[in-house]
Amino acid sequence: MTLFNHEVQTHPVTQAAYPWIAAVVHTTTGVLPFVCTASLIEKGIFITAARCIYKLKIVQTRVLYKDTKLTVKVFVIPSPPTKQMFDDVGLIVVTDENFKGAWTPVKLFSGKRTDNEFDWFFKLRTQRTSDHKVVGYAHAKHTYDAILPPATPTRLTELPVTVGIAMCKQIFANIKINGFYVPCYSGCTIAEFIKHDPKCERYHGSLGGAVYNFKTKELLGVATWGAANSRRTLPVGFAVPNSDNFKKDLACARKINIFDKIARTLPEEVILNQKSMVKVIPNYDEPTMLDNDIDQDAVVLGARLEDDQQSTTTTKSNNKNVPQIIKHVNQSIFPALDNYHDGASLISETKYPWIARIVHSKSADYPFICTASCIDNQIFITAARCIPMLKIEFTSVIYKKQRFHPIAFLIPSSPTKQMYDDIGIIVVDGREFDRKKRHWVIVKLFEGNRTDTTYQWLAELQLYKSMQHVAIGYASHKNFAKVHTARTRFQLYEMKVHVGITLCTVYGRKIGYYVPCYHACDLTKPSDPKCKKYLGTEGAALFNFKSNKLLGVATWGGKKVTELPVGFSVPNSENFFQDLDCARKIRADLLTTRNPPKDHYKKLCRKL
Repeated sequence: MTLFNHEVQTHPVTQAAYPWIAAVVHTTTGVLPFVCTASLIEKGIFITAARCIYKLKIVQTRVLYKDTKLTVKVFVIPSPPTKQMFDDVGLIVVTDENFKGAWTPVKLFSGKRTDNEFDWFFKLRTQRTSDHKVVGYAHAKHTYDAILPPATPTRLTELPVTVGIAMCKQIFANIKINGFYVPCYSGCTIAEFIKHDPKCERYHGSLGGAVYNFKTKELLGVATWGAANSRRTLPVGFAVPNSDNFKKDLACARKINIFDKIARTLPEEVILNQKSMVKVIPNYDEPTMLDNDIDQDAVVLGARLEDDQQSTTTTKSNNKNVPQIIKHVNQSIFPALDNYHDGASLISETKYPWIARIVHSKSADYPFICTASCIDNQIFITAARCIPMLKIEFTSVIYKKQRFHPIAFLIPSSPTKQMYDDIGIIVVDGREFDRKKRHWVIVKLFEGNRTDTTYQWLAELQLYKSMQHVAIGYASHKNFAKVHTARTRFQLYEMKVHVGITLCTVYGRKIGYYVPCYHACDLTKPSDPKCKKYLGTEGAALFNFKSNKLLGVATWGGKKVTELPVGFSVPNSENFFQDLDCARKIRADLLTTRNPPKDHYKKLCRKL
C-alpha cells in the first residue's frame, strides 16, 4: 500500500542539514497540500517515488527547494512499472529560471544491480550496519485523516534505521503474514522487533523519503510502500535507483533538461526515451495516458499495441479558464481503496451473476486487483485507477467462474483529480464464450442524465431519503487488509448503504467534498453501530435493488479511527459515453481483424 507521510518519534532537522532535500506540493500559490518528499540528484532533476507523481497534474505541481517554488517541466515514470510501483523511481525535471541559489545534489548509490532477485542487495550486508537514516517531510501519525485537508502541516525529520533484504520477510512472518524479499528499512533490527523493543515503535513513512547512508554520503533509495498493523509498527519498502529502467529514464530527463536550456524560444518538442512514460505539458496534438489536461478521445491500451515498447506521447495543454467546480477538489487527496470489509455480508456470485473480479495473472486466481461489472457483451467497467498500472498480457477477468483475457483497457483521456470520478473499461476476448453459445449476464446502467458539473443533478434525486442501494465487491476482512500477499483470499460481499453528495462532508474538519459517496449509515448519529460497517473495494458496484440498475463504481475512500464514507463515480459522464463507444468499436473490430497492427485501436477510436 502507499505511504501516508506519517512519522513516530523522529527527530526534526533543518533543510540546511540535507541541502538536497525538497518537498513536492500540489498547488501553484501556497505551500500546501504536501504530496511527497524528493531529492535533488542533478541540477534541475529530482527523484521521488514513482507512485507519488503518477496521478498529479503537472500544471498544479511545484517543487519546494531551498525556499524556492520551482515549476515542473516533466515527470518521467518507468513504462514497464513493477507491481504497484514498489521498485519504481520517478523523476521530476524543473525549470530553473526562478532559482538564484546553488544546486546541491546528493550522490546516488554507486552499487550495481546484477540480477532481478535482489541477490546483489543481499550481498551488501547492509543489515549488519547502522549507517543509514531516512529523511523526509511527514506529520505525526494518527493526527490527521488519510483524506488530508489542505492545511495539514508537515515537518522535515530524520530517523536512524536498519536496512536489509530480509527485514520485511522476517518481520511480517513474525505476525503471521507472508513477507517479501525486497529492500526495506525499520527503526529497529529484526531481533529487536521479536523482543518488542520500544525502539521498534519508531517510524518514518514519507512517500519518496530519502534512505541516506551518512557514512558514504550516498542516497541508497527512496521510500515507495509500506504496511500497517493495528498492533505493531512495520517496516517500509524502498526502491534503489540503479535499475535499467531508472538509468534510461535518467538519460531521458537529462535530454529534456539540456534541450530546455538551449531551446526555450522554440516549440516545446522533446526527444522521448523509448522506455519511459513521460508526462509533459507542451503543444502537441496526440493523447497520452497520463496527462490530466487532455480534451481528446479515450486513451486505449491494447494487448497488441506494444505500449511497453514505445513512449507515451504528449498532448496540448487545455488549462485556460478551468472552473473550480467542486469545493476543495483541486486541493484534496483522494486515496485508493484497500479492498476490505468490516461487517459486510458474504454472498454467492450467483446472486449477482454480472459481477467479476480482476486478477493480475494469466492462469492463477490471484493476486486480486479489483471488482468489475459486466455492462455489455465482452465489456466490463471498474474504477479507472485500478487498471493503468496493470499489464494487459498478465491480466484476467474472472466472470461466471470463467477466465477472460483483455484485449484493451480504456481510461478517460481527461481524468479528474486522482481519478476520483473516472471509470475504466475493459474489453475482453469473448469469442470462445460466444462459440459455446454461453449467455452474457449484464447489469443495466443508471439512466439519469448528468446535466451539470457540480453534482446538482445527483442532489436533486434525493437518494439519501431511501436505502435502496447495496455496495457489492470482492474484499478481505479488515484485519488482513493492510498487507496483501499474492494469495490473500478475497470473497464477494454486499452491504446496504446510504447514498448522497453530503456524506463526505460530515467528517470534513474545515473541508468538505460535495461528491457522490456511500456509507453504511446516514451519519446523523455517528455513534450508531451501523456506522462501523464498511465495504471499500476498488470498482465495487453500487447497485439499486429497486430499479435493478448500477448507479456507480467505488473509486476512492479515506481512513480514520472510524470508517469513513466511500466515494464513487456514476457512469453517465461525456467521458464515459465516449469511452463506451470506443469499447464497442473495438469489440466489433475483433471479429474482422485478427492481428491488429500497433496503435490500431488508438487510431480506430480517434475516428469516433
